[in-house]
Amino acid sequence: MSRETWDLLRRIANERNISIEILEDALQAALVSASKKMLDPEMEVARAAIDPKTGEYRVYAQKVVVPEVANESREISLPEARLYNHEAKYEDIIEIDVTPNDFGRIAAQNAKQVITQRIREAEREMVFERYSNRIGELVTGTVQQYERGSVILEIGFAEALATLRRTGQRRKISLWRPPACSHSQSESDLA
Repeated sequence: MSRETWDLLRRIANERNISIEILEDALQAALVSASKKMLDPEMEVARAAIDPKTGEYRVYAQKVVVPEVANESREISLPEARLYNHEAKYEDIIEIDVTPNDFGRIAAQNAKQVITQRIREAEREMVFERYSNRIGELVTGTVQQYERGSVILEIGFAEALATLRRTGQRRKISLWRPPACSHSQSESDLA
């Protein structure tokens, strides 16, 4: 990973008004997810660490120190564990660097999906926070679409769903006479 990646993350954070920490967490989760696809399925990949100065990343798995190793994916011998931690003793959990040399195409696609999902979640949370404290206020918007019983309005940074029952209007909605709506409820799980 290079400085260009960090520059790209900063640009995304600025464009979408999301904190860089959320994107860093998303990138770390993506690295863990992609590593799980590349490594032994029994291995417990615990976390990823990224150096913001150099862009270098490391992926770590947890292993238990045991007297005799039966499962190399989850266990480590005491002499080998002491290479990572000089004070290691039996039953300790040691983090081992298991960074893959190169991520394959499928792992990269998986990482992209994880990052995209986290960005959407952050944007959804931001919109929810923006409008959740405005319940009861009159909100202006542009009618985008209407169907039987409901209207989709564009209200700044989000779209809102207004049912005709809630607008208090019985007549047909036209583009020339937009409905008067007040913000009555916020639900964060609406997509």
